[in-house]
Amino acid sequence: MKQFLINAAPILKKISHENETLVLLKNQPWIYIDGKNDDEKYLFHENGEVIIEKEHNQSTFKWEFSAPTNKLQILKPDILEFDILYIDKSIVVFQKNINKTDFEYLANTKYLPDLKIEQYLHNVIAKHLNLSLVHVTNGFDLEIHRRHSEDTVGTAGQEVTCDLMPLADGFYQSSSSNFIYEIHESKIVRKKQVYKIILSNGANASLYTENKTAFVSTGDNVFVNLKPLDNGKYFTNEEWFTINNGTVNKTGSLKKHKTNQGNLIIEQNDSKPTAGDIAYFEDGKPLDGEVSIGLFKKVKGVGGKIV
Repeated sequence: MKQFLINAAPILKKISHENETLVLLKNQPWIYIDGKNDDEKYLFHENGEVIIEKEHNQSTFKWEFSAPTNKLQILKPDILEFDILYIDKSIVVFQKNINKTDFEYLANTKYLPDLKIEQYLHNVIAKHLNLSLVHVTNGFDLEIHRRHSEDTVGTAGQEVTCDLMPLADGFYQSSSSNFIYEIHESKIVRKKQVYKIILSNGANASLYTENKTAFVSTGDNVFVNLKPLDNGKYFTNEEWFTINNGTVNKTGSLKKHKTNQGNLIIEQNDSKPTAGDIAYFEDGKPLDGEVSIGLFKKVKGVGGKIV
């Protein structure tokens, strides 16, 4: 979460309500939070005094705010100076002078009683950027940037980040649904669904498809043990398909027919056997000659191909 806030700092600065700083600070119940404790109460008064209470002990100091530099000063014996990165009615985010990656906060207990500051700031950024979060099986959240709040989550072309940083190319599967996102150059290429299929060699494979069924089709991706299949030809009980450069580029049905010579398998390119389809018997013998595959239906093969 800290990395998210570091990367979000320019956005927070841009959307800060800095023109309202004085109004927002005054006469509100603030608690100072710096990661070490959160029990210092601050009350900024109109007269330039600030009452700081800790463990029921109160001290009164002077305070000043410089609009041109956006700095808040507490005039203790040692002057405390804070750079205001972001302010609204619920929170003030200070960025330390020495290390810009460290933050301190004032939380308004009237509007943020649970003091969940990081969650609050995340929501502020998410609302501003129209972010939708999708938790993935890699163990983190995809931040999907919608152009408009009414846009469908997962549309091709939407930017995707993690902690507002670019994502590595690849496939990211939702941990709460069967959706999987294909990412290239931190943009969604396709939103697919993932199904389990079994290859003819007994391997359990994951099918990434834009279809709503577990049938392999052109453009799909098939993985075994999280690795894409190599180029080649593969089979399930009902289909055959070829892989080229990690993507299914051709597919067809695998039909089994009873004949007087045994079961004939045809790798069909269409809904019915056509010339050029590969045909062979279960023992691997290619079809040579003519056989009946049903009532009044025959096919003829030469060297394992239907003619």
